[in-house]
Amino acid sequence: MMQCLEQVTFRLNPGSGPADLRAALDQLKPWLQAQPGFQYSTVTAEADTLTHLVFWSTQGDAQAASAAIGAAPEAQALMACINPDSVRMDHFQILQAYGPQVLEAA
Repeated sequence: MMQCLEQVTFRLNPGSGPADLRAALDQLKPWLQAQPGFQYSTVTAEADTLTHLVFWSTQGDAQAASAAIGAAPEAQALMACINPDSVRMDHFQILQAYGPQVLEAA
C-alpha cells in the first residue's frame, strides 16, 4: 500500500487568530496521534490561507480519520476557528519520500 498525504486548506473565521489556531491544534494533537496510520502533521500559512498537511500510512487511514474528526471532542475548538466555506481537502499518493525529519515551529 502507498502512503498518503492529506492536504487541507482553509481560512480562519473572523475573530480567530494564530493563537486560537495553535491552542486548537494542541487540543487536537492527542486525538490525531492516536488515529491508525497517522505519521506526521504540520500546518503552514501563506497570507490568510492555512494548509494542514498530514502524512498517513494509507489513503484508507486518511479517509477514516477525516470521517471521524467531526465527532471528536478534541476537534471542536479547531472546527470553531475554521471558516467551513473555505475548506478544501485533497489526498495524494506519495510516490517518493526522504526523511524522517521533523522541524520545530518558529
